[in-house]
Amino acid sequence: MNLTKEWLEQHDTNSSIVNFVIRNKLIGFPLNRLDEIKEDYNDIIVWIKDTFLGEKEYNSNNKLTYIKTPSNGIETWISYDERGNVLHSKDSLGIEYFYEYDSNDNVLYHKQLNTMKPGGVYERWMSYDSNNNEVYYKSINTFGVTEEVHVWIEYDSNNNLIYSKDDGGYEEFRKYDTDGNLVYKSIFKKDVRNDEFFYEYDSNKNKIHTKTPYYEEWCEYDINSNLIHYKCFGNIKIEHLNDIEYYDDGQLKRYGELEIPWFEKD
Repeated sequence: MNLTKEWLEQHDTNSSIVNFVIRNKLIGFPLNRLDEIKEDYNDIIVWIKDTFLGEKEYNSNNKLTYIKTPSNGIETWISYDERGNVLHSKDSLGIEYFYEYDSNDNVLYHKQLNTMKPGGVYERWMSYDSNNNEVYYKSINTFGVTEEVHVWIEYDSNNNLIYSKDDGGYEEFRKYDTDGNLVYKSIFKKDVRNDEFFYEYDSNKNKIHTKTPYYEEWCEYDINSNLIHYKCFGNIKIEHLNDIEYYDDGQLKRYGELEIPWFEKD
């Protein structure tokens, strides 16, 4: 793998740099890749063009304002309020999102619509407790069959979600250990079934065991909490084994049978 970097500078009449483009070219495994990053004289990124991640533009607050996805050419435009919260976004497929906030920057209202398919709207109204935890929301979905849902949520003294229910017969209970790790979850769906989920952790709060009605998995970590071994048994009784290794500097070295060459970072 070969990584090269170029700086393409633009100067004013006094020979001062007004902006420049950084070009990162990666040749070899896994794929050839070309990135271009344009920054202004204050080191603010204003534009990125990436062979695989697409094209992006930013405002003076380093907020993303434009995205173009290379795989399908979809473009997205985003605008913000003075506090940096997203107010509106729209893509080239006609899907739009609108947001309103309270004084604590919590979303009070959210709306989604598709201008290419008039009539379909998703709206959601939220309320919060004094700790800014969402405790209630109402949503109305008119995409297809019109549906209205009401949800209530409760928290413990550590702001962990412990209970939620909707007006359709769905209930969820959660329990945590003294470190705040989720150790148990129970989901009840009216006239359907009751599912239980169990979780275990090591002393570094890494999840090492998960048991659900659908699968059971085990994870092992090194002393730096890097995942090094993963095993999963699903309903179809197939075992998946993935051993993972890292270089001394933390770069991924091997994932299962996939060997990843080390490359020097700047």
